[in-house]
Amino acid sequence: MNIKRAYFYFFYKLYKFWECVSVPKFWSEWKALLSVMVIELWLLASLGIYYTVITKKGMVLSLTKPIIFIPLAAILVINYLTFLPNNIWEQYVQEFDKISKKKNNIWGFVVWVVILAIIANFIFYFYLMSRIDWRQYR
Repeated sequence: MNIKRAYFYFFYKLYKFWECVSVPKFWSEWKALLSVMVIELWLLASLGIYYTVITKKGMVLSLTKPIIFIPLAAILVINYLTFLPNNIWEQYVQEFDKISKKKNNIWGFVVWVVILAIIANFIFYFYLMSRIDWRQYR
């Protein structure tokens, strides 16, 4: 599976999740898109804290700083343009609905393992933050 298809499959599994748990079923594509963006932001935040821990250099977290604003804007724009224009996500949902149940279960398991790993990494991020002596960064 190439990276683009894997990315769309990631969206697809989140879309199917929101279709399954939402009552009533509406805006599942927006919920899936928001979920993808939150997971990406958690991953970026974790990378930021690893950078801080390894280099012992603090970062100022503010939306006005380019180190925060540029990646955030890139995530928003790229995800919006990737999934929503001309409802391209619908084509991928239809395509992925056609794959075999066994293959769908295997790849679905991989997606959920990745999601859980990112969430666990983000929780570990808070642990690392609690271990930092922030006085040295002032």
